[in-house]
Amino acid sequence: MRERGKQDEVLLTAQECAERIGISIRSLRLYEQYGLIAPRRTSKQWRLYGGAEIVRLNEILALKILGLSLRDIAKLLNGQSADLEQILSLQSEALANSRDRAVRGLQVIENLQAKMRSGVTPTVDDLTHLARETHMSEPSRDSAAWRRYEQMRPRTEVSIAAHLLNDYAGAYEMADGTLSIVTNHGGQLAYRIVGQSDIDIFPEGEAAFFMKALPVQITFRRDAQGKVTSLVHHQNGFEDHAAKTAIEPILAIEAEVCKSASAPKRPCRTARGSCAE
Repeated sequence: MRERGKQDEVLLTAQECAERIGISIRSLRLYEQYGLIAPRRTSKQWRLYGGAEIVRLNEILALKILGLSLRDIAKLLNGQSADLEQILSLQSEALANSRDRAVRGLQVIENLQAKMRSGVTPTVDDLTHLARETHMSEPSRDSAAWRRYEQMRPRTEVSIAAHLLNDYAGAYEMADGTLSIVTNHGGQLAYRIVGQSDIDIFPEGEAAFFMKALPVQITFRRDAQGKVTSLVHHQNGFEDHAAKTAIEPILAIEAEVCKSASAPKRPCRTARGSCAE
């Protein structure tokens, strides 16, 4: 079916859409009930599915593979348009992971078959290894594909109590030695890797912040007593943890970085002021 006025856009009926994608009409109705899709309607109230709806269906199916419930997906996608590039990346990595698991599983099976043909009885270790490598479960939300998708999604700024910003200010150190500094500039929180420029971060929750300039998020962690002890830097599918540390030594290191002749020729703003090379 084609709809006039929209460059002959092809629209599918519910049955055509379900058959082409390989799902049931009941699933389409269920996704609609959760607010995940909103098919167009004819004058007789028949549902029609075009490119936008099918892109969103691909997104829903990709997120289901990662183990999200429809309720979780509805919360995640609420008010957001589908991004085909992100969806393709998510699906590509999930399928690549499945392919790699299949290759490993087949190799384990072949090795075990060869062992049995030679008259050797499989050991318990052989059998547990077989079970682990041939367990074709779907990728989980711990996968890099899921993390990258989640980190790239649009964020919404919210208001939080002003006193929380001072709790988060300070210096942090990752396990690999990377140092970062969080500062509160008159109610605006900023984050930087030592020696680089500040980038403003905006709250999407009481302890969760995001950059508008880059697809990066910062989450702050507290201990049982409520003291901020660390942060998590989310970027490119990775999550780097950094422990809070004394700020004075870190500021001294940053001052040396700013003075170094081998440092990049760019401004470097610190909590104590600015330095330029």
